[in-house]
Amino acid sequence: MNKLALYLARKLRLNTGGTTLSAIIIAVCGIALAVMIMEFSLAVVTGFKYEIRQKLSGFEAEVTVMPGEIYPETNGIEEGDITQNLATVELTSQLRSLIKEELPDAEITGVIAVPGILKTKDNFAAQRFTAYTDNPSAYDIGRTSIVNGEWPDFSDSSSINNIVISSFTASRLNLSCSERVDAVFMINGKLRSRKYTVAAIYDTGFKDYDRNIIFASPLALRSVAHLASDRVTRIDISGPGIDHADITEQKVRRALAKGVYNQELTDTYSTDSILGSGAVYLNWLSLIDTNVIVILVLMACVAGFTLVSSLFLIILERVRTIGILRSVGASGSLVRRTFMFMAMRITLYSMFIGNALGLGLLYLQKTYSIVNLDATMYYLDTVPVRFPWGELAILNAAVLIMAWCIIYIPAGYAARLDPTSTMRFE
Repeated sequence: MNKLALYLARKLRLNTGGTTLSAIIIAVCGIALAVMIMEFSLAVVTGFKYEIRQKLSGFEAEVTVMPGEIYPETNGIEEGDITQNLATVELTSQLRSLIKEELPDAEITGVIAVPGILKTKDNFAAQRFTAYTDNPSAYDIGRTSIVNGEWPDFSDSSSINNIVISSFTASRLNLSCSERVDAVFMINGKLRSRKYTVAAIYDTGFKDYDRNIIFASPLALRSVAHLASDRVTRIDISGPGIDHADITEQKVRRALAKGVYNQELTDTYSTDSILGSGAVYLNWLSLIDTNVIVILVLMACVAGFTLVSSLFLIILERVRTIGILRSVGASGSLVRRTFMFMAMRITLYSMFIGNALGLGLLYLQKTYSIVNLDATMYYLDTVPVRFPWGELAILNAAVLIMAWCIIYIPAGYAARLDPTSTMRFE
């Protein structure tokens, strides 16, 4: 029965002109456009979430270990913050081994974050001078966002007086590369002044972070804060990923509690995860998923409506053909399957066109960044594209299944037509 239905569906030409051709064109355009928009939504949103998460991970560790009592580490630094004592923790080999027992693949980075004021003749800005003690790759968020100058080698003592500032700070203080600038620190009740050279200017698009963070040499900040070689203001820990940050934090807490209980650690600690420090951005990204679901549902409705309406028009054009089939003994089931296979031909043509155009345009955007964005609003300067092949495959399979279910309605109508009335149909 299915073979005969497939044969008849192939023999029924789609390009007969008139209403049939118009209906087919409408169906193909509607389904292809719906597939394109759904693929755009998945690829762009996946790319957007990936890029934002990458940037957020550059500033915020998955888990942060801090002293038990510290000054507030917020994105914005108030004037009162810089007068408070600088609390530190000791990053010992024992602490590393305790964390490694719970998280063997964890990356542990010591961070020195010292609040200070960058001062010129006409203006000043409260900043957080940040240095990474034993992981040069932690600087990647700034190194990959350089817009002017060259990134200094902070592991070299010759770069001790170099700093990297954001374009926001450079514009605010009217600074450019190679300029000398004064920095003032109030640490443990003592005023300390240093003079630095602006080696480079970066711009990540994350203004909440850019306007407050200056990258500096760990040697310079140890000198300013009078820190021993194993003392840091916080410890950044990267584990299996942002989605598992809560589990990672639990394991870190367990390691710290074990060390304190066994008297292997003497400091007091507090912990935080990126789910807390970066909650604003992560919650915003989660809202985007809702928008994608709405778009997918709307486009599925568009594709289904165009397919059903077009198939009804095709059936009206084929009423006499249906009557002839029924008069020679064709069952209603055979007629229904014939038109369902015919509709699936249209769907497959449409999906091929939609995939070819959609993936092609996405590839062009990914390669050449044709469509740009306002980084001040979207944190990115171009529309990001990332191909989630698994989700795209599921999307195409879902469209096929949906089409097969939807076309049962008009095909069932064709199967119920009376042969005698169809033969008289004009």
